[in-house]
Amino acid sequence: MAYNEFIDSQLPALNLLQKLGFNLVDEEQIFKEKEGILSNVILEDILFKQLKKINSFEFKGESFKFSASNIRAAVNALKNV
Repeated sequence: MAYNEFIDSQLPALNLLQKLGFNLVDEEQIFKEKEGILSNVILEDILFKQLKKINSFEFKGESFKFSASNIRAAVNALKNV
């Protein structure tokens, strides 16, 4: 029987990520997010929304969200790695 990478490694990884709360993105949405450029590996709009949702910092006992410009700079830095 031939080795099947999908069954042996990819499917278990997908199952684990879903158990951790990640959502699968269908191929149509991925293509839309990549704006038709298949070499784009970062889904920028999804990343931006998630960073905005989950990131904050505390200063003098108060919690602050990152600004849109700081989040955009982070996304751009990731794109240029």
